[in-house]
Amino acid sequence: WQKLGRTLTMVDRYKGLISWSGTMFEYLMPLIIMKPFQNTLLDETYSFVIKSQKKYAKQRQMPWGVSESAFNSVDLHLDYQYKAIGVPWLGLKRGLIEDAVVAPYATFLALMVDPVEAYKNIERLRAEGLEGQYGFYEAADYTLERLNDNEKHTIIKSYMAHHQWMILLSLSNYVNDNILQKRFFSNAEIKSANLLLQEKIPTHVVFAKEKKEKIRPFKGAIYSDVQVYRRYTEIDEVLSKTHVLSNGYY
Repeated sequence: WQKLGRTLTMVDRYKGLISWSGTMFEYLMPLIIMKPFQNTLLDETYSFVIKSQKKYAKQRQMPWGVSESAFNSVDLHLDYQYKAIGVPWLGLKRGLIEDAVVAPYATFLALMVDPVEAYKNIERLRAEGLEGQYGFYEAADYTLERLNDNEKHTIIKSYMAHHQWMILLSLSNYVNDNILQKRFFSNAEIKSANLLLQEKIPTHVVFAKEKKEKIRPFKGAIYSDVQVYRRYTEIDEVLSKTHVLSNGYY
């Protein structure tokens, strides 16, 4: 434990730990059963992550709360694809800037850190159409390359058990005074190790992610009643106009 790296980054004069993919899951899922301790490295990071999530969402003009989730792409069996999607300046992983996907369970995890802001965002998600018959849907994809004309986002209408689990347990902690944390720490072995969670912010800080990827805000063009056609007045016998469809093996 003492030899672990403590790589941090700084945004708007706030600093916090970085993770592999910058997802809300990586930062806040352990908080379901692990108590926070004020003014510690982890406690500062929890607040820092939510500030970063809100800043990133504002830049991409969407609700906040990005995490690993399904997105608007399906395989041959019409199953949604799934991957870690996070805030670019929080993750060591490259290419995080390519996806803009909001997962409601990420906001519910934030109830344990900033319930007021989390509730406001939950209301916005509901207004965007993410609440279904069995609870909140898996995600909404705002990635421009995966949208049709005139679409601002596409809702991923599926439910994943492990994400619904995090929603329910986060709600349980919020309404029952962090009951799951208390149950976890009622175990003597766990209680004996809680000093590991009380680590202060180190004096000698190693900062990373100084070169941050540039955020491109959504600027989707709206097309309506557009007709595109070509007119051919004669046959080009040298170079004919063709459109070839292949099965990938030609």
